[in-house]
Amino acid sequence: MVIAEVSLFIEVLTLEQERHKGTISCSYFAVNVKISFLNYYCCQRDELSSPSNRENATTLSACSLM
Repeated sequence: MVIAEVSLFIEVLTLEQERHKGTISCSYFAVNVKISFLNYYCCQRDELSSPSNRENATTLSACSLM
């Protein structure tokens, strides 16, 4: 089960990395896959990121609903 989660994590990060041209969106994985400890970590990390980023505004909204 842990191996499956790690594989999924790597796969989603790879897709996000391609979409954002090198920017990995941790929140994409945490919010959509709903793994709570990663969600907490990613939300905390995203809150420390630049608030001027439009994607970040969406991320913070999604995190606040969790």
